Amino acid sequence: MNIVLFGDSHLGRFGKRFIDQLEGLIDNSIVYNCAAGGFTSNDGVRRVDYIARLKPDVVIFSFGGNDVSPWKEVVAESVFLSNMRRIFEAFPDSSKLLFTSPDVAVANQDQANIYNNSIHTYREALEPICEELGVLIVDGNDTVRDLQGDYHEDDGVHMNKNAYRNLVNQLAKTITLF
Repeated sequence: MNIVLFGDSHLGRFGKRFIDQLEGLIDNSIVYNCAAGGFTSNDGVRRVDYIARLKPDVVIFSFGGNDVSPWKEVVAESVFLSNMRRIFEAFPDSSKLLFTSPDVAVANQDQANIYNNSIHTYREALEPICEELGVLIVDGNDTVRDLQGDYHEDDGVHMNKNAYRNLVNQLAKTITLF
């Protein structure tokens, strides 16, 4: 089974240790990481045709966090939704998973509130598209819930190794649903 990771830093930071762990949980799988820190859905749309040529069995997406980030240029919700539809539709024969960003805990509480509220709003708006196109959602907050708030690197945005361990296990469980 060929699995492609495509999205932002939540998957871009998915290094060899976690790739090996995921491959170990899913028989006969190879994981290819095509994600990069800072990617927005605009970046995804620019790259999707090339990545789709890989014809993976499973694609795991992670877009949205940089789209709503108040410390970057925000991608309008309507553009985000259009981009995500285009990205999902580029993989008609692949099983699709969307990993959504867990809440952030940055030092600037106003920025944290804006980000967390916006990521929830974008996700809710994206749910009907996911349902229509058969994209399963792995909620980042559900993935880290048992870590009781201790799931960030020092920057308050990116996940730590404990969160990634949870993520790998959740992805493996979800992939077996296909």
